Amino acid sequence: MIARFLTKAMLLMLPLPVLAGSIQAFTLSSEPFTNPVSGVTSCYVDEMQQFMQSQDYKDLSTVMTCSYQAALMGVQKLPAVVVDQKYVVYGNTDMTGAVQEIANAQSHS
Repeated sequence: MIARFLTKAMLLMLPLPVLAGSIQAFTLSSEPFTNPVSGVTSCYVDEMQQFMQSQDYKDLSTVMTCSYQAALMGVQKLPAVVVDQKYVVYGNTDMTGAVQEIANAQSHS
């Protein structure tokens, strides 16, 4: 019991990017992430339509790359937080909470 508590306490003290490895966060502009993880940029996969309608093409490659990455990783729902390109949490807009959920699952396996 005490060992489990100490393990969780240690996990919470580690910086999340170190704890989790690479993190990608995909969502829609209508569902932005809260509690961002330092160094992780939210990828809004629906912004391509907005760029096409406004004819502001300077950031179009970024949006296309974002959509391509989501498809390449097999993201099936949004929002999605992907850790190490193999662990995913769907439906949680709390980025820190989603990463912590993955870390908790990893520590119990």
